[in-house]
Amino acid sequence: MVCGERLIIWKICQTAVAKLSVCKELQLPSSEYNYTADLVAVSSGAPLETAAVQSISVLAVSVEGTARLWPSMAQEGNYTEADVDLGDLCNFVVAVRGGSFVLSSEKSRLLRASVDSSGRLQHRALQQGQGMLSGIGRRVSSLFGILSPPANDTVSHADGFSL
Repeated sequence: MVCGERLIIWKICQTAVAKLSVCKELQLPSSEYNYTADLVAVSSGAPLETAAVQSISVLAVSVEGTARLWPSMAQEGNYTEADVDLGDLCNFVVAVRGGSFVLSSEKSRLLRASVDSSGRLQHRALQQGQGMLSGIGRRVSSLFGILSPPANDTVSHADGFSL
């Protein structure tokens, strides 16, 4: 739950033995804009209900592009911060497998963010149409001689978006 510039995370790390819910309150980076839950993502290698608190990480990004990553909820005071250049305003953050995150801008630019071995937040632009099945429509169409000029497609996100 986002409340102003605070992020409250609860009902994580419940164990069958303790039935204890861990609750964390994190300070989000300063922003001139209001935060929304779309600008925060929680990641873990296991389902959040059964994950160890050490394995849960959180990334919050301000609309302007200040990214703050908590690599482990066991040490909520330990975070890394970086400015990410999306070219315009950030509007969505999603966790993906492998402990990384994808950020999207209002103009559909995508960045992948993760922590390197020294604990710094690294990010790189994702090229659109670089997936295993990219361009398959054009290749199949060319087999039938109905190739049309490529369209100017944009990537959009919806609930359940993943890479």
